[in-house]
Amino acid sequence: MSYSPLEKAEKPWNICVSFPHMKDAYWLGVDYGVAEQAKDLGVKMNLVEAGGYTELNKQISQIEDCVSGGAQAVVIGAISFDG
Repeated sequence: MSYSPLEKAEKPWNICVSFPHMKDAYWLGVDYGVAEQAKDLGVKMNLVEAGGYTELNKQISQIEDCVSGGAQAVVIGAISFDG
């Protein structure tokens, strides 16, 4: 199966993206891809990063803030499976 991305989103969604950190090439690369895709689709994207894999409570708090701030979707690079 071949993947073809959408050209534009149906409406200007408000999306929040939560990553564990931005300290290495992996998460920087994922951020770049997510940011470019959001721009191409015409959606609003807010990125938050918790500061490290030990910062579960901060990530949870940031996600709660995203939802209370009006995010219609949350994409999570989770720090913890159990969290």
